[in-house]
Amino acid sequence: MSDNKTPCQATPAATLREQIMDSRIPKNEREWWAARTIEKLERELAEASKMLYRLARPFFPSEGATIEDENTRLRAEIELLRKDGARLDWLADPKNTIGNVTLPRQHIMDHPDSMRAAIDAAMAEPK
Repeated sequence: MSDNKTPCQATPAATLREQIMDSRIPKNEREWWAARTIEKLERELAEASKMLYRLARPFFPSEGATIEDENTRLRAEIELLRKDGARLDWLADPKNTIGNVTLPRQHIMDHPDSMRAAIDAAMAEPK
């Protein structure tokens, strides 16, 4: 076989795309249609990406950040929040005999079954 492929091995998508998009390679009518459709869809995707960037830009925390940068930053923030949640779960566990939290007595009495609710009440208290 001249393609260096084993029988029944699929041609990689990138190779197929390259062949369809190369105007130097002879094509039948369906392949020309597929090439024009791919070009059209890629243009539409590029425009949609630009629109998404324009719409999402006000929510980016730093100048020059890309969507990928923001995605990476948010994933890191989510991981930190998960770790904070695990810490709070550990502190809130009634069976925990090691850790403790000091809160105003009234908030603990008002929320005996939920340390989170007691913390929320303490945080909502005027300073």
